[in-house]
Amino acid sequence: MSGVTTFSLRMSEASAARADGWEWHTLLVQTQPRNAANDGLRELAPEALGHVHVCVLDPTADHHQTLKACRGAVERLSPDVLVPNFSDMTWAVAAQLRYRGVRTLGIMHSDDEAYRTLLRERPIWDGGVAVSAECALQMKNIATDAFADPPPVEQITYGVPVSSGPPAKESCGPLRLVYVGRLIEHQKRVSRLIELAACLRDLGCEFTLDLIGDGPSESGLRSEIETQRLGESVRLRGRLTPEEVQAQLDRAHGLVLVSDFEGTSIAMLEAMGRGVIPCVSEVASGVGEWVRDGENGVSAPVGDVRGLAAKIAEAGSDRPRLERMQRAAWETVHDRGSIAAMFDRYGCVLQAIMQRPLHPERSDLGLHLTEGGRWLKSWAEDAQGARRWATAVLREAGFREIACGEPAPGCDAVIVDTGSASEAASRADQWRAMGLGVAFVPLLVRPGWVRLGAAMRRAMEAGASRIAVYGAGLHTQRALPMLIDHLPIVGVIDDRASGGTVAELPIVRPDEATARLACDAVVLSSDTVEDALWAASAGLRAAGVPVYRVYAPQAEDQSAPAMR
Repeated sequence: MSGVTTFSLRMSEASAARADGWEWHTLLVQTQPRNAANDGLRELAPEALGHVHVCVLDPTADHHQTLKACRGAVERLSPDVLVPNFSDMTWAVAAQLRYRGVRTLGIMHSDDEAYRTLLRERPIWDGGVAVSAECALQMKNIATDAFADPPPVEQITYGVPVSSGPPAKESCGPLRLVYVGRLIEHQKRVSRLIELAACLRDLGCEFTLDLIGDGPSESGLRSEIETQRLGESVRLRGRLTPEEVQAQLDRAHGLVLVSDFEGTSIAMLEAMGRGVIPCVSEVASGVGEWVRDGENGVSAPVGDVRGLAAKIAEAGSDRPRLERMQRAAWETVHDRGSIAAMFDRYGCVLQAIMQRPLHPERSDLGLHLTEGGRWLKSWAEDAQGARRWATAVLREAGFREIACGEPAPGCDAVIVDTGSASEAASRADQWRAMGLGVAFVPLLVRPGWVRLGAAMRRAMEAGASRIAVYGAGLHTQRALPMLIDHLPIVGVIDDRASGGTVAELPIVRPDEATARLACDAVVLSSDTVEDALWAASAGLRAAGVPVYRVYAPQAEDQSAPAMR
């Protein structure tokens, strides 16, 4: 259950307990009748259940049918304001419903390229909320660049339950550490938790580390725990109910978070509210506003696992000092806002949004799905139905003369076949810059190979003749078969390479790339973690290999200098 879902369910619960003039409803959009989000429903007050709704989508449906079903679920709630959160699908629904008078509130929950891309490429939000000072700064900059009349942006940090006082912890015995969150490598970097545990053991620190949550990295963590012989100290607890998590926090001394980036971690705030010191990496967003190293928690630079372990061991060796830090952590959260206060602040933002005039401009954003990794189906059973639906949505958005394939005289929109390998898809940005609407039918997602190929052609124009692709995920697996016969691609780079191939091209680690591939340019290949790949490619850039981004704005200006 993600922090965003936790936040929204708590807002619904706060709304149900109030008699104010506005209500917050949460729509859980799922592809299974039961998943992790449903566990949170069991913890809601009975009166709050009327404010929470579930939309179960058919994972085998065509993309346009899925988008249509999601819109129908939203419309049945008759919203005045829609909060799309992190889904390109719900942002597309928000774009469609603007023509029905529904406003949009954008929230930047994390210092993540995925959020920046959604907010930047979908300038339809009437107001914004950021969960940290860093996120607020970025969101205001996006608003200034994307809007002629920038919408207001407010910083509102999550409210969390806070105990009446810091619970008493064991003053002797092993140091009790916990991690609460998704077991994923992207963002959370959970593999560092095993490295941290090994460092604590080497320092002679007596500890236990309970990993609470589940996710795709669970099996890998289990294997590493066995390999490192940490089974007596590190335990995988799986997914727990909110009540069980709070019980774990009441016994814990420290919460460990070794992420590459965050917004403001709800898990961190909840832990501090139970008298648990945060032991965290110094990410740009959220930590500096709450954690004072050595006073109410400990912190170290991102990736400095050994340094963080040393600070944790030092704190654990001085229990009177640790108790003072625990009380300071509790006081920090206790004094800075509750769920009710968060709800009231959102009310002020919503009031300001409703007072702004709504004059939606003609736009094709209601038809654009941007996150290819979320849309796994690569075909459509009802291509003609998708075309009819897309035509209707374009007309609702104000387009009148719709051409197919390429612009025709007098047209104001173009429907492009996503199954075609023509140059039409690569010229879509030019057409949109000319004021034309563009829809990719029947899949609604512009093929990733189009942008990837454009970046490779930029590299070739700068003199490259041997290009490597960074990233061996779905984005690359789908794109390379469309490009390999036309462009000088010599291999694939991946941080966790263990041999293997993609489209019969070898996969190598970053430190092997120049020697094994003799590449003279690298193109990043991910529509969700491009920022992380850009950071990981620093060594290649330092070695003089130009690296090209695909999805960042003005991507050509963010590559290494052109070769001579």
